[in-house]
Amino acid sequence: MHKTITMKSKFAAAVAGASLLLIAGSAFAVTVPGFAGKPELGSDAACLNVNGAAMLNQCGRQIIYKIPLVVNAGSKTVTVRTNNPGGGTFSCQLIVSSPFATTTPVFPNVGIQTFSLGINVPSNANLQIFCQVNPGGQVIDVNYNQ
Repeated sequence: MHKTITMKSKFAAAVAGASLLLIAGSAFAVTVPGFAGKPELGSDAACLNVNGAAMLNQCGRQIIYKIPLVVNAGSKTVTVRTNNPGGGTFSCQLIVSSPFATTTPVFPNVGIQTFSLGINVPSNANLQIFCQVNPGGQVIDVNYNQ
């Protein structure tokens, strides 16, 4: 009887261990609210507002807004949801710190838009999303794989 319990316990432990290895090897999706970033110019913070989870530009002019993304090395797909009210320029792009790399900017249409950007991140590099946000524009949220 004792041997049967021990064998079952060892089998259960082996299955649990294998499951953890499979889970640990996969990348988890992360959603970051738009308000998780900051403006490129610190003085612009005074005219940014939070609208739900979104960052809302109430500066009366275009600003540059950046959100750092915590990632491991590898190929990344970043999905951004924005609200472009029209007027002025609204664009977003990914920037890797070292070695420097960037994606082609995406210019979302007027209204709420979701779009994806892809980039390869080397080890020991940082990844940020930079958005030029027109007056009244919003960065709602960012979803990416770690």
